[in-house]
Amino acid sequence: MITVITTILSTLIGIPTAYALSRYKIRGKVIIDVLFSSMLVIPASSVGLCLIVMFNYGPFWDLQQKLGFRFAHSIFPGMIIASFILSFALGLSAWKATFDSINPRFEQVARSLGSSRWRAFRTVTLPLAKSGLVAGIILAWTRAMAEFGAVLFFCGTFRELPPARFSDLEQALHIDQADWLSVAIWAQIEYGNVEYGFALAFILVIIGGLSVYAMHRIGAKGYIW
Repeated sequence: MITVITTILSTLIGIPTAYALSRYKIRGKVIIDVLFSSMLVIPASSVGLCLIVMFNYGPFWDLQQKLGFRFAHSIFPGMIIASFILSFALGLSAWKATFDSINPRFEQVARSLGSSRWRAFRTVTLPLAKSGLVAGIILAWTRAMAEFGAVLFFCGTFRELPPARFSDLEQALHIDQADWLSVAIWAQIEYGNVEYGFALAFILVIIGGLSVYAMHRIGAKGYIW
């Protein structure tokens, strides 16, 4: 559920942002590009530490004091925030590459024939960008689901895992215990449940492979790499 919410937020914010960065002259555009592109190469643990500092000082801390709630080391909002940053960055990269690959003259011609800006986008750009947009959504979802460093540093593991048997896989996936699939791998191995760790890691490998296969099938690999 948290992964789905994160992906929806990344999509709703990321696609308009990618279109604006691709089509308009925005002050500080280079800085924005570098900032989000750097999210793809810096360690995710560094992102988690930056989030801890951001939410423990300054305006975000004041906001939490007024709300009477802390985002850091929380399950639901904390995990969404931590996974959203990297999910959004990866999706934005794919969506912007998609819009960059489409000649803006197509929209200009549609507008010269009487179409509004929204209609030109909906009837011309959007169909051409469909495969790239879907690929970005797949990437954002996969990145959100597989995030480890930022979630671990910003949210923690919440509850000590009891010894588990391989047949108790559903118990290991419970949000209150393992809280996140990638964190669950680390937690299970840390607590000596090596079989669990390998089983969960295998699940992530399969999902990642299927995601890449899906992007190849829709013909969107050229938009990303």
